[in-house]
Amino acid sequence: METRSEAMARPPLGTYAKTSYTPRPLDWESLPYNSSTLNGYDQDVPRDASGVRMYLLDGVLYDHPVAQAQDALMALSDYHLSGEARYLNRAVLDAQRLIDRRVLSDGAWYYPYPFDFLLHGDSREVMRAPWFSGMAQGQALSLFTRLHQVTGEQRWLAAAHATFASFRNAPVEGLPSVVDVDAAGYLWLEEYPRWPMSTSDRALNGHVFAVFGLYDYQRLTGDQTALDLWNGALAHTRWYLDHGFRSPQYISHYCLAHPWVLSAKYHEIHWNQMLLLHAGTGDAAWSRSADLLRADYPPPAVGGTVKFAAGSHTGYKFSASGEITASKTIDLNAPSSAPADLRQRIKGRDIMLRITAGGLAGYWVPENYPRTGLAGIKLSLTYPLPRTVMIPAGTWSAYQFDSAGTPTASRTITPDRTTSAPFSTSATINGRWHILVTAGSLAGYWLPAQGLTLL
Repeated sequence: METRSEAMARPPLGTYAKTSYTPRPLDWESLPYNSSTLNGYDQDVPRDASGVRMYLLDGVLYDHPVAQAQDALMALSDYHLSGEARYLNRAVLDAQRLIDRRVLSDGAWYYPYPFDFLLHGDSREVMRAPWFSGMAQGQALSLFTRLHQVTGEQRWLAAAHATFASFRNAPVEGLPSVVDVDAAGYLWLEEYPRWPMSTSDRALNGHVFAVFGLYDYQRLTGDQTALDLWNGALAHTRWYLDHGFRSPQYISHYCLAHPWVLSAKYHEIHWNQMLLLHAGTGDAAWSRSADLLRADYPPPAVGGTVKFAAGSHTGYKFSASGEITASKTIDLNAPSSAPADLRQRIKGRDIMLRITAGGLAGYWVPENYPRTGLAGIKLSLTYPLPRTVMIPAGTWSAYQFDSAGTPTASRTITPDRTTSAPFSTSATINGRWHILVTAGSLAGYWLPAQGLTLL
């Protein structure tokens, strides 16, 4: 049953910085949350007797707005791929549960969390039930928008309109509030709002997930306020990514209120979100941000064969804080190799390779092309849209490689002035970053990216 919060007219949200993007149309497969493969029906997650996604806490099942919205979005993706009605039925069940539990405040629907939550596991930072989340509002907005697109049913459009209204409502003490304009004039879509709003968590991932909801709604309706909010949320993301969230050469901050909270999982979510913003805006600056975040702390679960040049090589062991606790040096009279199971940025240090056999087994060695590097093409990333590389005057060679990283062909260009070429993909090959050129004399060849400007 619908619950009403205290009725009152809220003040205007206020002015905020905005970018000037026009949302790009995306096909279904390119939208956030959608997959090219089935997520599957029989997932090992808590559900109630009706099949609605739930959250298990201390042996009790609770409704969880984000979990329910995400479950439904995955089911819609699977329905699009398979055409099986059971996936659509699951999405409808989750969506209806959100609606059934809604709280109405100043014309907007909000989706409450019915349990207390220890933010970052800290007993001093308790979100008291019922609490609300901008991330939940944004993902519910994506869900209702897409359900309307898939089914044509007006009830889902009405739910989208009512959910969107929550992003227009200025924060008021004691009322559901998920948006805020900070003292610097930037718009926050707050995942973990507190009062006063300036004391909120200020998480990045939840803000951007809410941005995706505004994108979906604006593309469906053409609403000018939705466009303004979307551009306002993007101005925030651009500024605070560079002036708060990014931690050069290490894991990005989960939130601004607790800068000690670092998560490799959410760091990867952050750079993937930047790629999705490139797709939605057409601005390659978001993919450049993704490149920076990936270079700061690459996905560590990458192993293979490390190639060593002849000469001295020193391996290290580190404490959790990045302090050296042991070292060992070996001398090689000829090129050699050894297996590694991790490629990881050590805090305050270079990207390191953890050796698992041979004279440096158990030690980390610095990645340092051409002296040390993982053989082959690693961490390949195809961007959502073509990008451009600016190539200065000079001599530049590009290569094709086999699976072991051995060059199989090469081409060299010698432009007498700066030239450009499109590229689609980047990867680390034999310990050096490359881009895959897609047109011109280097089409189909991997070009080392050092000394180039990637747009």
